[in-house]
Order: sequence, then structure tokens, then C-alpha cells
Amino acid sequence: SGESTYSAYLRKNPRGGVQHIGILVDDFDASVAAMTARGFKAVQTGRHGVTRLAYFDTDDASGTLTEIITIAPDEQAMFARFKRGER
Repeated sequence: SGESTYSAYLRKNPRGGVQHIGILVDDFDASVAAMTARGFKAVQTGRHGVTRLAYFDTDDASGTLTEIITIAPDEQAMFARFKRGER
């Protein structure tokens, strides 16, 4: 709920589409520094335990936002189950 990159995207694209591309990284801080050094601005960040994420405004370069994310091992296992069609 509330204002986020998701709500801004849906205002601009009410029919939906690709809001962001996520890139799973091992070194979050180095990856964020690399994006920043290339001139991309972080527009949303978050943390859940050891899982960390940052969305960068790469719309001019790719037509979407780019998410840099590092995911806790238990959450990686959850996504693997989803990929296999399990709950």
C-alpha cells in the first residue's frame, strides 16, 4: 500500500507490463556502488533480514527499473520451490 515504484509504474502503465528486471548478486554493496558510479539513481530500497534490494532508475537505458538484490538462503529456497510449481 502507499506510494512506491510499483504504484508509480501502474499509474503510468495501467495495463501493466514489465516494471523491473531483477539481478541477483552476491556482493550487494559493490553492485549498488557500481550502479551509482554509472550514474543510475536508487529510487527505492529495502531490507528483510539479510535480504537487501535496491531499485535503480534505468528506464532511459532499458525501459524498466533494475533491481539489485541479494536474497537470504531460506528465501532462495522458497523461490526455487515456486519455480518448480510448489508452495
